[in-house]
Amino acid sequence: MLTINQITELCKAGIDVRPSNKRPQSIIGEYDPSMLEVVLYTGKMNSLEDFGLTILNGMISARDNICGTRTDRSYDQIEIEAAKTYEKSPDVLRFIMELYNIKIRVQ
Repeated sequence: MLTINQITELCKAGIDVRPSNKRPQSIIGEYDPSMLEVVLYTGKMNSLEDFGLTILNGMISARDNICGTRTDRSYDQIEIEAAKTYEKSPDVLRFIMELYNIKIRVQ
């Protein structure tokens, strides 16, 4: 599971989280390793759970990329880790939202 210590290290490494009003076809968020950022497509968010899982998914992808480990994991494996973190460690999501000053409005 993703941890607060890992999030702190990602922040120190320069990972950013930002919202975007772009409306890509089928994704609600992504990690862009070239820009070191997790982009949240807010127009696609349908619930707080969507929002939380999307942030966690992006941060897990960033962690795997920055640490150079687990690069062979499937998207499904990352989603499973995000869901476990969301369910068992809600403090991790709260920490990310406070650290990056993220406010949420779900449509």
